[in-house]
Formats: sequence, structure tokens, C-alpha cells
Amino acid sequence: MIEMEIAGDSQQAIQKELDLKMVSKALTLIGEPCHQLLDFFYFSKKSMEEISSSMGYKNPETAKNQKYKCMERLRKLVEDERKAAVSIIED
Repeated sequence: MIEMEIAGDSQQAIQKELDLKMVSKALTLIGEPCHQLLDFFYFSKKSMEEISSSMGYKNPETAKNQKYKCMERLRKLVEDERKAAVSIIED
């Protein structure tokens, strides 16, 4: 029983590591200005007002809409990476 829990924890740790690598790769592929916008918001913890001002968006709402579009692109890139990884494993 304990072995199964340890194996499950190891499996989760491996999956988490793979997910982080996929997100990291997707961030390199996403391009600018999405990379910068997401970096400002998630890593630098800047507000939409700050992002809007520094990136030249019309207003914070425009920056928020652009962040949404960037996140959708990022999700698609990660999903494509995940599908590619699965197809390699299955081959």
C-alpha cells in the first residue's frame, strides 16, 4: 500500500515537472508582446494599470483582454506540446 502511494507521488512529481517544461517551452514560443505581458502580470505582479501604461495599451481593460488572448494562445501551445509528447510515447 505504501509503495503504491510513493509510486503515485513520484508519478505526480514527474507529471508536474513535464507540465512545467511544456509551459516553459510554450512561453518561449509565444512571442512578444504576450511573453512580456504575461511576465509582467504573473512574475512581476504588476497591475493591469501598470501593464497598460508600460506597454502602451489604451486602458487597463484593453490590457486585460490582451492577457486573456495571450493565455488562450499559451494554453493552445501547451496542449499542442502535450499531444506531441503523447504521440512520441505511443510510437
